Amino acid sequence: QLTEQYEDNQRTGQLAEEEIEKAIKWCRGKAVVKSRTPESIADMKSELEQLKSELSFLTKLSGIEFTRYSKQTIDKDENKCIEKHRITGNCYLLPFQLDFVLLKVQNKESTSSVVTDLSIIM
Repeated sequence: QLTEQYEDNQRTGQLAEEEIEKAIKWCRGKAVVKSRTPESIADMKSELEQLKSELSFLTKLSGIEFTRYSKQTIDKDENKCIEKHRITGNCYLLPFQLDFVLLKVQNKESTSSVVTDLSIIM
Protein backbone atom coordinates (compact mmCIF):
# COMPACT_ATOMS: atom_id res chain seq x y z
CA GLN A 1 0.00 0.00 0.00
CA LEU A 2 2.82 2.44 0.81
CA THR A 3 4.47 1.60 -2.50
CA GLU A 4 1.25 2.49 -4.33
CA GLN A 5 0.93 5.76 -2.44
CA TYR A 6 4.55 6.59 -3.21
CA GLU A 7 4.08 5.85 -6.91
CA ASP A 8 0.90 7.99 -6.97
CA ASN A 9 2.80 10.84 -5.32
CA GLN A 10 5.60 10.47 -7.84
CA ARG A 11 3.14 10.63 -10.75
CA THR A 12 1.22 13.62 -9.40
CA GLY A 13 4.35 15.33 -8.11
CA GLN A 14 6.31 15.22 -11.35
CA LEU A 15 7.13 18.65 -12.63
CA ALA A 16 7.27 19.79 -16.20
CA GLU A 17 10.57 21.05 -17.53
CA GLU A 18 9.18 24.59 -17.46
CA GLU A 19 8.48 24.35 -13.72
CA ILE A 20 12.01 23.13 -13.02
CA GLU A 21 13.42 26.03 -15.01
CA LYS A 22 11.16 28.37 -13.04
CA ALA A 23 12.54 26.92 -9.79
CA ILE A 24 16.12 27.45 -10.91
CA LYS A 25 15.39 31.04 -11.92
CA TRP A 26 13.59 31.62 -8.62
CA CYS A 27 16.52 30.28 -6.59
CA ARG A 28 19.01 32.40 -8.51
CA GLY A 29 16.84 35.48 -8.11
CA LYS A 30 16.42 34.96 -4.37
CA ALA A 31 20.14 34.63 -3.61
CA VAL A 32 20.13 38.19 -2.27
CA VAL A 33 17.32 38.99 0.13
CA LYS A 34 15.78 42.35 -0.62
CA SER A 35 14.86 44.50 2.31
CA ARG A 36 12.35 47.22 1.69
CA THR A 37 9.54 48.88 3.51
CA PRO A 38 6.13 48.19 1.97
CA GLU A 39 4.45 51.44 1.05
CA SER A 40 0.90 50.37 1.73
CA ILE A 41 -1.37 47.61 2.99
CA ALA A 42 -2.07 46.67 -0.65
CA ASP A 43 1.68 46.19 -1.25
CA MET A 44 1.92 43.99 1.83
CA LYS A 45 -1.06 41.89 0.73
CA SER A 46 0.40 41.53 -2.75
CA GLU A 47 3.77 40.47 -1.35
CA LEU A 48 2.07 37.99 1.00
CA GLU A 49 0.19 36.41 -1.91
CA GLN A 50 3.41 36.11 -3.89
CA LEU A 51 5.18 34.48 -0.94
CA LYS A 52 2.30 32.02 -0.52
CA SER A 53 2.54 31.16 -4.21
CA GLU A 54 6.30 30.61 -3.96
CA LEU A 55 5.87 28.43 -0.87
CA SER A 56 3.25 26.34 -2.65
CA PHE A 57 5.57 25.92 -5.63
CA LEU A 58 8.52 24.86 -3.44
CA THR A 59 6.29 22.40 -1.58
CA LYS A 60 5.29 20.81 -4.90
CA LEU A 61 8.90 20.80 -6.05
CA SER A 62 10.35 19.13 -2.95
CA GLY A 63 7.39 17.26 -1.46
CA ILE A 64 8.29 18.78 1.90
CA GLU A 65 5.64 20.65 3.83
CA PHE A 66 6.46 22.31 7.16
CA THR A 67 3.58 22.20 9.62
CA ARG A 68 5.12 23.71 12.74
CA TYR A 69 8.19 25.64 13.80
CA SER A 70 9.34 26.76 17.22
CA LYS A 71 12.43 28.54 18.52
CA GLN A 72 13.57 28.95 22.10
CA THR A 73 16.47 31.16 23.12
CA ILE A 74 18.49 29.26 25.72
CA ASP A 75 21.34 31.71 26.35
CA LYS A 76 22.19 35.11 24.95
CA ASP A 77 24.90 37.62 25.67
CA GLU A 78 26.83 40.26 23.75
CA ASN A 79 28.92 37.83 21.65
CA LYS A 80 26.92 34.61 21.45
CA CYS A 81 23.40 33.29 21.22
CA ILE A 82 22.20 29.71 21.73
CA GLU A 83 18.80 28.78 20.30
CA LYS A 84 16.88 25.51 20.25
CA HIS A 85 14.83 24.92 17.09
CA ARG A 86 12.12 22.38 16.26
CA ILE A 87 10.63 21.88 12.80
CA THR A 88 7.85 19.37 12.11
CA GLY A 89 6.35 18.50 8.79
CA ASN A 90 5.75 15.89 6.13
CA CYS A 91 7.71 14.69 3.15
CA TYR A 92 4.86 13.43 0.98
CA LEU A 93 3.19 11.06 3.48
CA LEU A 94 6.16 10.57 5.80
CA PRO A 95 5.99 12.74 8.94
CA PHE A 96 9.23 14.05 10.42
CA GLN A 97 10.54 16.15 13.28
CA LEU A 98 13.86 17.96 13.19
CA ASP A 99 15.41 19.27 16.42
CA PHE A 100 18.70 21.13 16.63
CA VAL A 101 20.61 23.69 18.66
CA LEU A 102 22.10 26.69 16.87
CA LEU A 103 25.11 28.48 18.36
CA LYS A 104 25.76 31.93 16.86
CA VAL A 105 29.06 33.60 17.74
CA GLN A 106 29.80 37.16 16.69
CA ASN A 107 33.12 38.94 16.76
CA LYS A 108 34.22 42.26 15.26
CA GLU A 109 34.87 40.84 11.77
CA SER A 110 32.23 38.16 11.27
CA THR A 111 29.42 36.02 12.59
CA SER A 112 29.56 32.23 12.59
CA SER A 113 26.80 29.70 13.22
CA VAL A 114 27.17 26.08 14.27
CA VAL A 115 24.42 23.44 14.40
CA THR A 116 24.73 20.98 17.29
CA ASP A 117 22.53 18.33 18.88
CA LEU A 118 20.87 17.44 15.58
CA SER A 119 18.00 14.97 15.92
CA ILE A 120 15.78 13.71 13.07
CA ILE A 121 12.72 11.66 13.99
CA MET A 122 10.66 9.97 11.31
